[in-house]
Amino acid sequence: MIKIFRGVIFVLGILASFHALSAPRPFLAFSDLVSGPSDGLNDGKGVGTIVSVWGQNFGTERGKVFFTDSDGVKREASYIYYWKPADGNLPGSPSDLFSSHQMYEVAFSIPKSPNGAAEILIQTQSGETSNPLSFNVRPGNIYHVKQNGSNASGNGSFSLPWGFVNGYPSSQPAPGNQGLEAGDIVYSHGVREPSLTGGGRDVGMFLRGLKGTIDRQIAIAGYPGTQPIVESPRWGVHPYVSTGIVLSKYTVKGGLLDDPMDTSPTFGAGSSIDSTMQVKTSENGRIVGNSLTDSDGKCSNGWHGAISSGEMGGSNVKIFGNYIYELGCRQTSHFHHTTYMSKRDTSNSQPSIAWEYGWNRLEGNKAKFGIHSYDQSPFDSRNCGDVTGTLRIHHNYIKDQRGAGVNLSTKDYDDKDICWTTDVVIDKNVLINTGLGPVSELNNGTAPYGISVGGDIGGNVEITSNLILDVSDPSAREYGTAAAINLFLRNTSSTIIVSKNIVTVSDDITLIRKETKNHSILSNIWYSESRSAESIQDEVLQLGSTLDNRFYDPEISILGNSIIVGIPAMAKSVTYQGALALVVNEKAQEKIGFYGSYSSSQDIGPFYENFSPPNPPSIIEAK
Repeated sequence: MIKIFRGVIFVLGILASFHALSAPRPFLAFSDLVSGPSDGLNDGKGVGTIVSVWGQNFGTERGKVFFTDSDGVKREASYIYYWKPADGNLPGSPSDLFSSHQMYEVAFSIPKSPNGAAEILIQTQSGETSNPLSFNVRPGNIYHVKQNGSNASGNGSFSLPWGFVNGYPSSQPAPGNQGLEAGDIVYSHGVREPSLTGGGRDVGMFLRGLKGTIDRQIAIAGYPGTQPIVESPRWGVHPYVSTGIVLSKYTVKGGLLDDPMDTSPTFGAGSSIDSTMQVKTSENGRIVGNSLTDSDGKCSNGWHGAISSGEMGGSNVKIFGNYIYELGCRQTSHFHHTTYMSKRDTSNSQPSIAWEYGWNRLEGNKAKFGIHSYDQSPFDSRNCGDVTGTLRIHHNYIKDQRGAGVNLSTKDYDDKDICWTTDVVIDKNVLINTGLGPVSELNNGTAPYGISVGGDIGGNVEITSNLILDVSDPSAREYGTAAAINLFLRNTSSTIIVSKNIVTVSDDITLIRKETKNHSILSNIWYSESRSAESIQDEVLQLGSTLDNRFYDPEISILGNSIIVGIPAMAKSVTYQGALALVVNEKAQEKIGFYGSYSSSQDIGPFYENFSPPNPPSIIEAK
């Protein structure tokens, strides 16, 4: 049973007493920039690169930020611009992660320091110290873009800023038109980028020939206290022959077609030219802390998504802490997606390093699929371009999603070879009300699933410690059989592990569906309000390779912005036995719960409770 409480909440018994025992340790999850110079800011406040960090358990009262340089010298940040809940409001970023993850956000300038590897940590006002985040101090330039600036007469300094970044068309001088070098940082002071046209394109921020590297990325970020905007019906932020681009703290809107606000048929995918793409990724880039949605009264549609990649553009990309919401409408084609990472290259190309999604919030999207990765080989004997490493999807919040919340599949055209050798880890995500309809193109279905993984992927797959809460609706089930977890991996040498998940649904649907050989289903909780525990147990056990699964109500409660799992589920930790223990690969540094709590045990689901008991009294008298 799912309990939703509003207003004043009295948390029962054990939970209330646990929370009173000790303050949780602050957790630093990610930052927008991971390298930059320690001087050259020249804004009259800070000294070096402005870094924004996101995490949990910071508290609302400002604490301290410490920066330890390559010589081991620990200094305070040169200036803290803000310390606040990450609620999407100024002076912070436009990405509301507080409502989903209880995230906080701090922006600060690093102090003057020697070049080399450094570390960032925060200390709350109560004296609790966080885990460190890595940062590399290196040479580079810091530039500014302001509403009163000029690309013709400005030099990008704080006192003579540029006017905008957009490098489209090629005849126009702009920092985005080959005007930045590896290691450069641009801070936009709330500038609304001009949407420029040419060659049948509308482009909000074209980035032409900018060659950042993994060690010296080119960053374009919102300055503290402002929220810059890119808005274009077709292309939003679009790197072209560019690499290593960091985009942080922008609002990006798109949508070419008018929203008819009715139940009329699908638009169809249309021409690839008439396709909306809010942000295109670049190799070794980062997309962090942005807000991505449709323009007022418009619909995204076509062949892409709010975040999209192709060829080498997705290689080694980090997608952290973005708020993607209300993308698409009832008529949006099923060939357009909320996000869409792909390679679409052949086997003679350079392999891509797998991308990573973490701490993103996706809510109310009517484009098919939430976090979506797909590829296929050409329609001949050539194979897919490879994606290697580990593709990780973790700590994401996906709610009210048309199509599967997480969808990952590949297709080799002649079914003779694999398509991508990457391993896949899908862990500690919260999925609420995913796999929704209605159908658009009948030949493309609705994908009425929570998590769906399969096809010709050559690596191993782990689906672990997720919460899946309600899947599909009648319109989604009209053309397909719903399942909370859908597995269809064809490669017989790959292994799928489904472990420590909590799956609870209201309707009479399949909880786990599989078309795969090598799988292990370990220590999950399965529950349906519309089915008996016996029928669910029969469904799971007939799949084989199962151990320690439970079939009872996990007592999910939604308390304001918090999701609480009942005491029976939280109290039962997982113990693996025998050879099955060998397939579990949970690294110590990954044992961070959805709300930032640490765990030294193997709990079920994404929520970890790690409360320290109080010290015992020195004298105990029995009466």
